[in-house]
Amino acid sequence: MIVARVFIRDARDEDAEAGAALLRNSIRQLCAADHQNDAAAISASIPNKTLAEFSAWPPTGGQSLLVAEREGQTAGVGLMCDDGELLLLYVAPEYVAPEFANSRVGKALLNALEMRARAGGPRYLSLDSTRTALRLYEASGFAPAGPGPLRLKKELLTPS
Repeated sequence: MIVARVFIRDARDEDAEAGAALLRNSIRQLCAADHQNDAAAISASIPNKTLAEFSAWPPTGGQSLLVAEREGQTAGVGLMCDDGELLLLYVAPEYVAPEFANSRVGKALLNALEMRARAGGPRYLSLDSTRTALRLYEASGFAPAGPGPLRLKKELLTPS
């Protein structure tokens, strides 16, 4: 088993190329439960996962774009709006391989986004999960919020 620390930080301009490639590779290689390896479904999932799009996300305001690093390599990417809507969370395929089974890159990135949300004030985190990531979110306290089984929500603050 390989054990290394996961470092989470705000994305920088120089992360765009590796971040966009990570998103595309993760969708192609890890999300078979969602796209059933159908080329058209894969193509429909990645047109906005480009260098230009990745570079535009942080400056739009109202969003947090975080990068997870392990041993200096981009291992994950997460994007969340300030209102608590989680737009994406992807892990590099190599960190999902059996030898990295306990690397917890996805969990570390999700925890960092949750901490950012708690500091910013939204009452809930919400997202549209993939089938691939559903277990991660359920294990982290997300519950179905409808419509549909993949719309999830997690309360962040206790009611007053």
